[in-house]
Amino acid sequence: MNELFGVSMNLIAGICLAATTLILLGVAFIAWRNPVMFKMGLRNIPRRKAQTALIIVGLMLSTLIMSAAFGTGDTLTTSVTSEVYSILGEADEWVTWDAEKDPRPLDEQVIPLDTVEQWKTKFAGDPDIEAIVPLQRESLPVLNTRTKLNEPSARIVGYRTSDAEALGGLKDSAGRPVSRTGNGIAIQKKPNQFRGRVDPKVLAEEIDGKVGDTLQVFYKGLPREFVVKAGVPSSVLSGAIDPSSAAGGAVSFETIVELTGRGQAADAVIISNTGGVKAGMARSDVVVDKLEAEFAGSPYEVAPLKKNLVNFAELIGSAFTTIFVVFGLFSISAGVLLIFLIFVMLAAERKPEMGMARAVGAKRRQLVESFLAEGMGYDLGSAVVGLVAGMGVTYAMVEVIKIFAGDNLGLNLTVTFTARSLVVAFCLGVIATFLMVFASSWRASRLNITAAIRDLPETHPMNPEASTWRGYFRASVNGVVALALPLGLAFLLFGSIGMLLGLPLILVGLVSPWVFVLRGSNTAAPSDHRTSEGPPKWPWILGAAIPVAGWLLIVVPYWIAVGLTVFFRDRRPATLPKWLGILSLILYSLTLIVTVKYILFLLHADNRGEGGILSLMALT
Repeated sequence: MNELFGVSMNLIAGICLAATTLILLGVAFIAWRNPVMFKMGLRNIPRRKAQTALIIVGLMLSTLIMSAAFGTGDTLTTSVTSEVYSILGEADEWVTWDAEKDPRPLDEQVIPLDTVEQWKTKFAGDPDIEAIVPLQRESLPVLNTRTKLNEPSARIVGYRTSDAEALGGLKDSAGRPVSRTGNGIAIQKKPNQFRGRVDPKVLAEEIDGKVGDTLQVFYKGLPREFVVKAGVPSSVLSGAIDPSSAAGGAVSFETIVELTGRGQAADAVIISNTGGVKAGMARSDVVVDKLEAEFAGSPYEVAPLKKNLVNFAELIGSAFTTIFVVFGLFSISAGVLLIFLIFVMLAAERKPEMGMARAVGAKRRQLVESFLAEGMGYDLGSAVVGLVAGMGVTYAMVEVIKIFAGDNLGLNLTVTFTARSLVVAFCLGVIATFLMVFASSWRASRLNITAAIRDLPETHPMNPEASTWRGYFRASVNGVVALALPLGLAFLLFGSIGMLLGLPLILVGLVSPWVFVLRGSNTAAPSDHRTSEGPPKWPWILGAAIPVAGWLLIVVPYWIAVGLTVFFRDRRPATLPKWLGILSLILYSLTLIVTVKYILFLLHADNRGEGGILSLMALT
């Protein structure tokens, strides 16, 4: 599986691995800078073994779902791909008549062998093309005269033995060459070592055919008798074109020409690229370009058969994984909430301990670091357990699919895990858990020291502005600030004047979230409650880690917010000036005009498909 939600799995793996590395480096830095608080956090893990086991089981859900989804996707992709390689072998491209370019009766949609010989001569020394094999094929009813079993649509192919040697030749299950002279026919047979597995329809099993049986093949209602010479594996030389193709068999080229009456012509040509079964597929684009240039002006088309089937296999795996992940997001969301609640409960249990730590001089940052140390221990343990459990779920799911849908799939499902998928599942589990641990530890560190030591409920001071005009005014200003960014972007649609109004609103929209973050920090505290602790460091670290965009959209607005907070924290007016009320009326008027009048009404004006000014002119 190479894509998820249309994004390359290599890119996803790189991002996840980089994020996980940064998280581990950050935790290692905490351990180096403050080893005492780090060890205090880790010592809680082995103290309560039963609790630790329950926490790890609760945290592993997201990793389990991801690893099971990726494992199942890899299994489907690998199973279909291996079946394609097994059937097509060294056949890479498929040349046929282009019925859209030159529609003709089916009997006339053929490629003369003389034309094929000209292609062979021209591409004899080509470094990308190894072999060109013409063949005739026909879907015909087949009856076994011994068992009276029949196959209504068996794919019978015929080709010259000398041409097929370039593809390895037709061989039986033991690897011996098979002769198809005269009325001899080789039919598809499942190899002994694969008996019992789920495969596409095989002619020998459909008609219970054995070597020496007489078969009747019907063409246009007339029977022709053949003798089974050998049982051969399913491949392009025995009538199979893809994993879902019908049961088939192979006869000599002279026999099928006599049967169909098409003469010395082929209705399909196999192209084999240089490089073998898998490596040759990398040359498909180059070979297709060469053949299309050669076929210019002729009614022939070339298709990269093997590449298309492998891409289809990738699509199947990606689609199944995407569906699995989308439906699993509900469980992952529940798991994320469970992680948050687990650590909030752990914080509540250790509230007196954290209160005493704060009382003897520990800072909020150090409590957060202690919780992160403990949380990363649980995080890494749950990621490993979830990864292993997800692999077990994958085995179970594949077995269930085999039991209930194996006969209809026509595939031999073999459980497969790629290192890339396992890395992505592990890293996603670590990242999701770490984010929740960080959020819960930050929340747990916000405590009242006295209440924590006495294990009392947290007190929440009453808001003196509640149910007052000043409170209503503050709420209205907060509402405008919350909409500042989308309003500013909307103003940019109205030319230079809109830009003058939009840019300040965009700046307000970028700064205001950080003002909200700083409101509960030591930076915004009154002078009598303020300590020497500086503003939170994680916002500018986050912005610095994101080149260009983070510097402009996170770091700059954050430090503007810090500057505004420091400037206004001790300058809160006792009363509000009247000009603020007038300004708020102007802002609300502009907001209503833009959002209600222009965006909701004028931009949706329509007069027979014409909008904007033209629709207004039509109304006048």
